[in-house]
Amino acid sequence: MKKLSISVEVLNELLSSSTRRKYLVTKGDGHKGVPEDYEGYQGEYNETFEYYKHPQLPESLFLQITYRTDSYGDNNYIHEMKFVEGKEKTITVYEPII
Repeated sequence: MKKLSISVEVLNELLSSSTRRKYLVTKGDGHKGVPEDYEGYQGEYNETFEYYKHPQLPESLFLQITYRTDSYGDNNYIHEMKFVEGKEKTITVYEPII
């Protein structure tokens, strides 16, 4: 595991809901256990991810915040915050020749 030091100021900016918005890079969907048209089963949830990049963090390091809902698909809350490494992937798409 790589050793890394992050200043307290950078951490405070990323953890504060009032300052981290300016570092938002992208959002994504995770687990979808509650259908939109009716309530889900007890213990189910919907999940979304937000990724933040601070200029003082290493190039491939991001803060990931995982949000979850309750089994009704309501009451969005922060489930987890962690640092993740961004990695590029190559995707091959096969399209018909016209």
